[in-house]
Amino acid sequence: MAFPLPWISLRGTLTSFFCLSPLTVVITINLILITMPEDIPLTPEGTSLAGKTALVTGGNKGLGFEVARQFLLLNVSRLIITARDEAKGRAAVAALKSDPEVIAASSQDETKPKIEFFLLNLDDYQSGVLFTRKVNAEVRELHVLVLNAGINIFEYQTSKTGHEKIMQGKSTI
Repeated sequence: MAFPLPWISLRGTLTSFFCLSPLTVVITINLILITMPEDIPLTPEGTSLAGKTALVTGGNKGLGFEVARQFLLLNVSRLIITARDEAKGRAAVAALKSDPEVIAASSQDETKPKIEFFLLNLDDYQSGVLFTRKVNAEVRELHVLVLNAGINIFEYQTSKTGHEKIMQGKSTI
């Protein structure tokens, strides 16, 4: 099933608003889906991501998984998904590889997409550093980046490395 591309990006944007409670986000998403204009076109016929590399953080479930699946239906050549749990990430790759629509899409153009999993736990600063090094070493070109991973907490918490959980970073000053 093809979705209008604005629908995917609109939903992904809404879930990242930290000022909204999860219930508000669900209600807001439902209202948007109900009031979605009829004139937003589906992905144009013939759209192809052949020869392109896409990376989707948080691609093991939910919106990230569906975005990854849609990219495969558009014949992306290389898809990298991330997850904070290796077993769940590898299970998502297996699910994508066995999806009947994905198999049908890849058999039409006779190329098999390369579907990979990279470990990325955004609650662990060192995991982010290792992920960045891996991408720099193994990904020559990146054409599409979907930053979908994250958590939503409403009180100050620190990670095991002492960084604030929502906005991690290292001061260079």
